Amino acid sequence: MRDVLDADRLTALRETAPVTIVSVPDALIALQAVARAWRQRFEPLVVGITGSLAKTSTKEQTAEVLSQRWSVLRNAGNENNEVGLPLTLLRLGPAHEAAVLEMGMYVAGEIRQLAEIARPSIGVVTAVRGTHLSRAGSLAAIEEGKAQLVEALPAEGTAVLNADDARVVSMRTRTPAAVLTYGFDPSADVSADVLQSLGEAGMSFMLRTPAGSAPVVTTALGRHSVHNGLAAAAVGIAAGLDLPEIVRGLAGGFQAPHRTAFLRAGEWRILDDSYNAAPDSMIAALELLGTLGGRRIAVLGEMLELGDDADEAHRAVGRRSIGLADRLVTVGAGADAIAAGAREAGLGPAFIDRVADRQKALELLVSILRPGDAVLVKASRGVALDLLVDDLVAAGSDAVTA
Repeated sequence: MRDVLDADRLTALRETAPVTIVSVPDALIALQAVARAWRQRFEPLVVGITGSLAKTSTKEQTAEVLSQRWSVLRNAGNENNEVGLPLTLLRLGPAHEAAVLEMGMYVAGEIRQLAEIARPSIGVVTAVRGTHLSRAGSLAAIEEGKAQLVEALPAEGTAVLNADDARVVSMRTRTPAAVLTYGFDPSADVSADVLQSLGEAGMSFMLRTPAGSAPVVTTALGRHSVHNGLAAAAVGIAAGLDLPEIVRGLAGGFQAPHRTAFLRAGEWRILDDSYNAAPDSMIAALELLGTLGGRRIAVLGEMLELGDDADEAHRAVGRRSIGLADRLVTVGAGADAIAAGAREAGLGPAFIDRVADRQKALELLVSILRPGDAVLVKASRGVALDLLVDDLVAAGSDAVTA
């Protein structure tokens, strides 16, 4: 790239390339400016989603709800930063009637910048937690960053806030927009009760909204997925969808690789939530594992960027695993505190395995798994346990065909 930007080579490229070449002093600023200008050519409903947890899952579920009425653009994967969001907006076209955009915060002020480019009229804040605490510095800094989304909303817009998170719901005073709350708190504008796990088939619950109540049966897995669905339902209400449209959008759940998905590996069952992890989501995944029949094995890796609270956060996960997992496998030295917490809570050493890496985890699992076992796999993105899931699926399939 540096060679291409050399003045002589750039001149030669201009003379020979069959395309227009624009030279700019800063490629990132130029990309954002082009995306901003492109966004202004269209008038779709734009929904911005940020938070410490469940951004991608909430984005996917929200897009499913809105797609019951409109053609919806969404970020691919979690392309949610200062590069990914502008690139997503450059895919916006006349056929898109809505856009659901995940917004990540990697540096201070980034959410404000992304909101200025995307101009959302509905903003969702899912949570303020200690995820990436070592990078942000404090919970107050995380809260300040996430609040920039609701501060950027127009007066005619809607802020959709998690009623179960005190830091999030307090943002209602920081936005000129209307406020719609969601959560399991009965006082939330959009809430759920009568929750029932259907095991691998999903969840059922009663949806409560200002537009009325309706039963929902969804393929989404676990109580935490219902919570994400409530955010999507609140967006649907804010956007003017009818209750039957919202229920249909929730029914199919959402598909996102390595996020709360059941896989079959021969005669083994894998609960694949390996894409990322934080304390709350780790415990939610364990609670989902605990609803399953058969022997339950939790394979857990490190939760990264938790700052000074990292050791206790890992120990708390280990303690919570008691009664939810019959056997615990921790992967890597960074997850040793999970094993320590489980021991403190009374799990015997015969039911705890500490392994050094993914390969050792695979070798152990292949040697101990029995038909009907359920295996949860979860860790932070940097641990890459999604690769372990892929290897485990292949090993399970090979075991059946051997």
